[in-house]
Amino acid sequence: MTLDCPLPEGWVTYTLTDTDTLFALAAATGSSVNELIVGNCLSGAETPLPGMTIALPRPFVEPVAVYAPVVPEASPPQVGCTFPGSVITAPLPGEELDGVFSVIGTASQDSFAYYRIEIRPDAAQLFNLYSRSEVQIFNGTLAEVNTHLFGDGLHWIRLTLVQPNGEFPTPCAIPVIFR
Repeated sequence: MTLDCPLPEGWVTYTLTDTDTLFALAAATGSSVNELIVGNCLSGAETPLPGMTIALPRPFVEPVAVYAPVVPEASPPQVGCTFPGSVITAPLPGEELDGVFSVIGTASQDSFAYYRIEIRPDAAQLFNLYSRSEVQIFNGTLAEVNTHLFGDGLHWIRLTLVQPNGEFPTPCAIPVIFR
């Protein structure tokens, strides 16, 4: 929360830990990432860091699955993943996951501003921002994902590299099954 950003009425303050993401906090408060960004006067490119105090619209609640579980007979193949600097090596496409897991891969290019990990249920059209980092990664942990923030079924995890001019090469998206 910026110093000149007033605490919205009815909101409470919260100090971020190293495992918090705006997506996880939005899910835990029955909110949206956009509502947290606006309520905390954050720019779209700003990433709240551990130790920062932000405002939350409501106390934590257990996330509720929005989509009915969808488990296909055969998992679709990965999409994109042709740019060598934007690769997810784990989990594998179609892998079944439960609990917290690491997204492993590479997020690197000559003209690098940041990368983002986005997730969406197969039934949804739009990806939701899960995490973002300004640090290039070479075959390492890109994000820690908690499947319990989502409903069961097929989900897509997408890695997008962003250049300083806002352009990006083809993202890498893999299908996985959350249990």
